[in-house]
Amino acid sequence: MSIVATRSGLVDRAHELAELRHHLAEARAGRPSLILVGGDAGIGKTRLLRELVADTTSRVLWGGCLPLGERGLPYLALVEMLRAIDQKEDGPLPPAVQTLLPRDDPNATGRAISRSHLFQSVVDLFETMAADQPLLIVIEDLHWADRSTRDLLDFLGALLDAQRIMVVASYRTGELETDHPLHGLLAEWSRRPRVHRLELEPLSPADATRLLLDRLGTETASRETVTRLVERAGGNPYFLEELAAAAIDPETVPVPLREFLLRRAGALPAEVTRLLRIASVGGTIIDERVVAQVAGLDETETRELLRTAIQAQLVLVDQGRCRFRHALLAEAFHDDLLPGERREYHDAFAELLSRRHPPAPPAELATHLAEAGRPEQALTAWVDAAGMAESQFAFAEALHGYRSALELWDRVTQPEIRAGLDRVELLRRTAEAAFLSGEFATACDLARLAVDEIDPVADPIRTGLTHHRLARYLCDTPEYESALAIQERAVELIPDTPPSPDRAEVLAGLAGVLQFVGRYHDARQWSVQAIEMAEATGADHAGAAARNTLGNVICTIEDVDQGLDIIGDALVLAQATGDAHEQMRGHWNLMANLFSAGRWEESISAARRLETVFPRLGLAHHLPEAKQTIADGLFRLGRWDEAEGTLDEARRLYPSRGDQLAVPELFVARGDLALAREVNRGKTSDDVAADVEIHLFNLVNLAEIELADGNLAETMALVDEVVSRAQGLDVPIALGYGIAAGLRAAADLAATARLKEKAEPLEASLDAGRRYHRAMTELLGRPGPVNGWKREVGALAMQAEAELSRLEGLPDPEAWEQGVKSWEDMSMPYAAAYCRYRGAESALAAGTEREQVAPVLVDLAGMLTGLGAKPLAEEVRRLARRARIDLGDRLSPDRFGLTEREREVLSELATGATNRQIATALYMSEKTASVHVSSILRKLGATNRGEAAATAIREGLVEVSDLRS
Repeated sequence: MSIVATRSGLVDRAHELAELRHHLAEARAGRPSLILVGGDAGIGKTRLLRELVADTTSRVLWGGCLPLGERGLPYLALVEMLRAIDQKEDGPLPPAVQTLLPRDDPNATGRAISRSHLFQSVVDLFETMAADQPLLIVIEDLHWADRSTRDLLDFLGALLDAQRIMVVASYRTGELETDHPLHGLLAEWSRRPRVHRLELEPLSPADATRLLLDRLGTETASRETVTRLVERAGGNPYFLEELAAAAIDPETVPVPLREFLLRRAGALPAEVTRLLRIASVGGTIIDERVVAQVAGLDETETRELLRTAIQAQLVLVDQGRCRFRHALLAEAFHDDLLPGERREYHDAFAELLSRRHPPAPPAELATHLAEAGRPEQALTAWVDAAGMAESQFAFAEALHGYRSALELWDRVTQPEIRAGLDRVELLRRTAEAAFLSGEFATACDLARLAVDEIDPVADPIRTGLTHHRLARYLCDTPEYESALAIQERAVELIPDTPPSPDRAEVLAGLAGVLQFVGRYHDARQWSVQAIEMAEATGADHAGAAARNTLGNVICTIEDVDQGLDIIGDALVLAQATGDAHEQMRGHWNLMANLFSAGRWEESISAARRLETVFPRLGLAHHLPEAKQTIADGLFRLGRWDEAEGTLDEARRLYPSRGDQLAVPELFVARGDLALAREVNRGKTSDDVAADVEIHLFNLVNLAEIELADGNLAETMALVDEVVSRAQGLDVPIALGYGIAAGLRAAADLAATARLKEKAEPLEASLDAGRRYHRAMTELLGRPGPVNGWKREVGALAMQAEAELSRLEGLPDPEAWEQGVKSWEDMSMPYAAAYCRYRGAESALAAGTEREQVAPVLVDLAGMLTGLGAKPLAEEVRRLARRARIDLGDRLSPDRFGLTEREREVLSELATGATNRQIATALYMSEKTASVHVSSILRKLGATNRGEAAATAIREGLVEVSDLRS
């Protein structure tokens, strides 16, 4: 018998699936077990079990129970299993077992037998079926099982000894009322050595986000919508999918889900249901005293009614207080209120909470006032709530509060008096909260609304400040190119005399935007002016912003240590003013400039500190890029497996950013060009919010991918675009890597032209290569910090000198040795390995004896094998073959050139794992797993996954002992 598995929705169950597979492997070895899988409805029990069944070679019997109660059909789950047994293949059922089949079944008999005889016959049947291959028995929804089924399972569990049998029974924990008969059995069974319990916990927020994005699509789901739906679902996959299906109105519980949640409330006494509806007005947590007063009951009556709700598993006692079993259950009861009831109860809650000492949180009071139809008081409360959230760096909550106030604005007479501010100021605060919570497009929309409502003639200063904020927000959107013109307009609107904090603010903003677009020298000039005016007017916020920019600029064009000191001053000032954004910028600039200076370890340490700092500032949405910086540093240090693991972790933690979290250079170096193209595709688009240098780096990455793929003309065209875009900009490192890729491509073309004796292509290659070499010389000749970007660009320039000798066809081993030394000084072993390989090639071409070169190639081969740098390893192999140098077996762990990551994927694939399962097991995206699998099939020359698995086992690429049953 086989069961087709439903694959969708299995998220974050790798641990549980591995545990079930372990017990199934134990059963194969004659160590049987009974596994009790519990969890709330919708938590994913069925999907987990179907995933287990889909990947096993064991015999499977599957049956389920129905909610028919104690008087339902006996042995229903067992009967379902018996009907699925092929009696032609397995032989007739034992006579005692046949009595369980319906009378109209041709194999059924009417002979009466004892229960003990029946039970033993069932066990004997299972043992017979398990003789040839392990038997997996699945019983779903044990909470609905009749007494006979429970007794049979009790009997079977007691007899488990050495059979090749595994029994898995699932049940809903939420259905087990205090007097449910399964309660006692679970406790008794748990004491048996062959019985194991497995409780499915709710999904983590990250995995819930992954599931939700899979349903909604990354293009249609805003960060705010995703966050809200994940919070409401509480980690329940079924709830999440139902909410996703109704995401058009994310604040409403979909009707099917509401009916599902309230189905058990129908059997409760009316007074209990009424109390729960009233309690839902207060949210998930139930305040017994408040609920009692609103319901007009004394506390004793209220507690008795709550006790009934607890017995029905609708309410739980958690940390000394009552709460609804699930937040969506509270919402469902709230949605069940009539409009008049809703207003009445919310009004009562508002009155009680307004008299409480200490006072209730403003957001809670505002919610009740708004629902009670009291918009004037609600407007005041929402503004207060948002201001309090801002002061606590809770920017998402501040955004919700200000937005709620905006929604009430037109319903209130004289809202300015109620709110204590006008609509433009409310729009400004809402936009700022949106920006600080990561909703950049929303911030731009709100800032534009504010601009439209201000008269620039009557109020130029306010108009200028609003333009300034809009420009700052635009830098984090695909519209970043329009930011400079808007910021320049802001500077025009605010006069320079008399000196003012507002003028300092817009000057600091102009410096920041100029830095963003790569005009560092201009940014330096304006940031100095901003600092001077900030000091003269006491504008500490503007002073911090301008110092952040100036420090960043100094690191790039003058001296890194001096620039880092200025950034440190900016950070101190931002901390003193409580400015979260400038604190974030300060920490980020310290990390980024340490990275640009080639101080990889220090940069990685700074990036890891951000994991503590950013959440405290309410800016955790900036952490994905910090993880990417860590991975990039690890790549440069030659710690590639750590780098890839960091990226996989980042994609798991931040699934909505998964497609953008990558270091394409790593995949290029490992030969995974399809994956490199995939991860770089989104990063090269102008639709991705990033500064100019990052966009240039993305183009450089694409050029390096084309270079590795042998598309040399395409490489040079992309490099020319990089050079063109970089004209007049201070982006030396990106430009340096671009020029290096172009020069290498030109040298490759020249070598091919010489080999084929093609004069015209040779001259064209020489012209292009010399042009790139001149560009590198000019770049290194620019003024800049010797302790900063000149270190890395200097190493690139040293490599370019050696590359020029290859371009000209003049072997120069010494030039390549200088390149090796430069990269080793930068602690970049892979870049050094490339120069060492070219140096060996050059030495052989210059007539050096192969015995002198052989040790270099052997050592290089071992080092590249450890890195998993397949393409360069293959280059070394070809060079060794041409020179008749024996590398032994140190070059590659197998003859197929699989990387270490591909071997990990292959180990999972060989067990029959799907792409989804591989992704879960190895903490990567499903798309990444698919690309790895395609690469493995190509390298192994396999036409399908089964053939790849067979090749892996035959060639010893995977350990047979690791394969799951």
